[in-house]
Amino acid sequence: LSPKVVHFLLANKDPERFQAVAVRTPGTGKEEQAGSLQDLAILTNGRPFIKVAGDTLDRIRPEDLGRARRIWANYTHFGIIGGKGDPRALRHHIAQLRRAYEHTDTVQDREALQKRIGKIMGGTATLRVGGLTEKEVEARVTIAKRTAVTMRAAMREGVLPGGGVALLDCRPALRDKLAASTDANERAAYRILIAAVEEPFRTIVSNAGYDDSDVMAEVRLANRESGGHSHGFDAVSGQVVDAV
Repeated sequence: LSPKVVHFLLANKDPERFQAVAVRTPGTGKEEQAGSLQDLAILTNGRPFIKVAGDTLDRIRPEDLGRARRIWANYTHFGIIGGKGDPRALRHHIAQLRRAYEHTDTVQDREALQKRIGKIMGGTATLRVGGLTEKEVEARVTIAKRTAVTMRAAMREGVLPGGGVALLDCRPALRDKLAASTDANERAAYRILIAAVEEPFRTIVSNAGYDDSDVMAEVRLANRESGGHSHGFDAVSGQVVDAV
């Protein structure tokens, strides 16, 4: 902020008449900061004023100011609660960002777009990672980043049950192919595939000291009773459980 702006805010700050807080524009480069201003404008039904676009403060009108139920700020962060932006314009803006995300190849740009979408939708959080030594902190930060990437992928693309359960769910489709095929070689290949997709599950069960055929029957019964396909085997407890 320029000294002139700081002086103006300090001189006119009055809790009863004029409440103001100055915050740094999010982002590191001009392009990223311009995107952040655009997001804030959409969120609050305001208008971004950008110097390179020829905008000046003497052209601001009351209707250019965004509105929100509440804002907060501290030394490092600020937030907007209950922005008064147009819901239709907000949905359209989010859809544009998602399309840009899908067509962006660079990891850096994808992460930046992902952060913008998360902030607009209120789906962001600050995770503070600590440790006794610098190396311990670095290791934990690396793990935290990997976990965040995994969680984002799960939210965006969905998850599959573990423990070989997802492979077991491939069997009905393979059996349909087997029943429809009249070629001897194809039928042999489908039988091999059916046995192969069962093997990870059977190996987990056998390594835990249980009979794989008995547990397989229990899983089929549990899925039949629940009407789903997500039951598997917990090798620690020895129980058939929902694996999702």
